[in-house]
Amino acid sequence: MFKNIYTTRMSDDGEMLKRRFESIIRKTGTKTRVLIAVFVALLILAVTVLAVNILSKTEFVTVYNMDNYAEIVKNNSYMPKIEALGNYENAELRYFRYNWVLGSADTYTLIVKYAPEEYKKEKLETNSEHNSLAYFKFDGFNFRVVDTNYHPKCQFYTGTSDLTNEIAYIFYYDDEIDYIDVSYQEFLLRECGWEMRGKFNRNDAYEILINEDGMYKITFIKDNGDILYNQSVDYRHEVTEVEEKIYNVCFWSGTNTRYNVFVDTKEERVSQEYFNLLCYDGEIVVYCEDDAIVIDHMFGTDKLCIARIKRDFSNTVHLSTAITHAELNGDILTLRYLTGENFEEVYEEIDIFKGLKDSMNTVLQRRKLCLKTYTQPA
Repeated sequence: MFKNIYTTRMSDDGEMLKRRFESIIRKTGTKTRVLIAVFVALLILAVTVLAVNILSKTEFVTVYNMDNYAEIVKNNSYMPKIEALGNYENAELRYFRYNWVLGSADTYTLIVKYAPEEYKKEKLETNSEHNSLAYFKFDGFNFRVVDTNYHPKCQFYTGTSDLTNEIAYIFYYDDEIDYIDVSYQEFLLRECGWEMRGKFNRNDAYEILINEDGMYKITFIKDNGDILYNQSVDYRHEVTEVEEKIYNVCFWSGTNTRYNVFVDTKEERVSQEYFNLLCYDGEIVVYCEDDAIVIDHMFGTDKLCIARIKRDFSNTVHLSTAITHAELNGDILTLRYLTGENFEEVYEEIDIFKGLKDSMNTVLQRRKLCLKTYTQPA
């Protein structure tokens, strides 16, 4: 009955309804065909742009001697001035550029070689100049990721090699990059042209996978195949080797908001989560807890920490935002922090083990005194 309602002449109203229905069908069909055509055209365009972008990606490498260095980096505020390089034996600047249809990336790599004594001097000066976001080892160099306030679009690395007495400065810029989805070691190799110095052996201590939901899964596997550490996130993360077989897994969950976990694949240890970690050196970490700066062992499980530092810190969203600089070098913790209601900046150097040394000396002195005054009973 319903199939024949528009093909049987029953009344003028029925004929009018039929014509109206057929008109709707024609209009809908036209719109659908147009939408399909537009979608296909956009799909073809997207595939074409992607293909052209991939196929057109080119690399340019230029090597400069130091006669051209000052002119090339004159507008770069991160690369060191030539007069600040000291008395070096040899230096070379490499300019590495990626070009593709949708953008480009530029990298300047300066490697300076020194005599042993001059290297020690320049190494101290280089390591004291910048506030660091992360540390990692790569190709014989101890690298630091310098805070540029525009990371990762603008990146600056400094690296020192005690083996070759070389210092490396690497500046990378790509306005299109929003996050780094590989380790810093692989990023230097793949995006910054470090492969020009030799082949990099990929690290198989961990794996980073991405699933269909855009979640990243970071997994560390023990030698027996069991999982040592496993975490899934949907935001920026970085994995760096800070000591041999000790990895820093850093998760960024927002602007200036991050937490770090350290994984020791040799001893099969996993640290606690450190929120907005200030700095670390060896297996000593410095972080904020309530109203104090805490210094503790990286994999410590005891409630008793090495030291707690309390000051009149300015009242900020989180104590870590009141710390403008923190660097741990051996026993010395260098701090710059905001204090009081006027947010005045204070600079301070703290010997973190001094209190422990003093207390140990006191104990030893008392023991010696007891030995001197003790008399064997008859």
